[in-house]
Amino acid sequence: MPRRYLIGFFMAAVFTFTLGWMGCSENESSIISSANDPAVNNTVNYFPLSEGHKIIYEVTYSNGTIEEITFTVGAEVPFGVTTATQWFIESSNGSKDTNFIVTSDSSVYLYTDLQAIPEKLLSYPLLPGATWNRYVTTEDVLDDVLNDNDNPEVDEDDNGTDNGVLLPAYPTTGSGDMVVENTETIALSSGGAYSGSVRIRNNSSTEVKNYYWYTPGIGLTKYIISTTDQTYPNGQIVGEMVYYF
Repeated sequence: MPRRYLIGFFMAAVFTFTLGWMGCSENESSIISSANDPAVNNTVNYFPLSEGHKIIYEVTYSNGTIEEITFTVGAEVPFGVTTATQWFIESSNGSKDTNFIVTSDSSVYLYTDLQAIPEKLLSYPLLPGATWNRYVTTEDVLDDVLNDNDNPEVDEDDNGTDNGVLLPAYPTTGSGDMVVENTETIALSSGGAYSGSVRIRNNSSTEVKNYYWYTPGIGLTKYIISTTDQTYPNGQIVGEMVYYF
């Protein structure tokens, strides 16, 4: 896996992929044009959950620290009264964690563990102007996933984290309001450019904003945490995908 060094820090925002060095930079995504486009409504397109799917990011912090964070899709496992997909997270600083992804036909939910408050990461269709609240309850998730308002049976011993919590395990922060701003081509520092990427915004305050770009067939390709109109595209945290497979 290639590594670059900047100001003496290890840099490797990588998506190690089997298609060759340029395979992931080839832009095969299509621009979203309407709610009839299957990509807009298909949760798998913007958040692939096939076992073994891996994304590696280079994450730069405002203090100059740079680390590599790898997300790997694991197996589907029992999760309360439903099922979830394991999501393994590993940092170049040695931190490891396991999160869990629960999906419905219309949404993607993140759990840090079975006892955690879930977050709604995506809500379909991903059309410009669409909004949702990322703060939800397990009852909301079950109502969506199972069409059932019953509370889940919780096993206190199942599905904890291991080796500490990676902070941030997933780069969501700020307010609960998520807004789909646009569909565009996102160019990454690694040289890849991906059309059909959906840009989502939420705000930490009136002036401070966070941005996330999701690309069909890949997932989250870039994120900027805590930026302003004056500092954009820099921020307190900037993560970019370099490789995936």
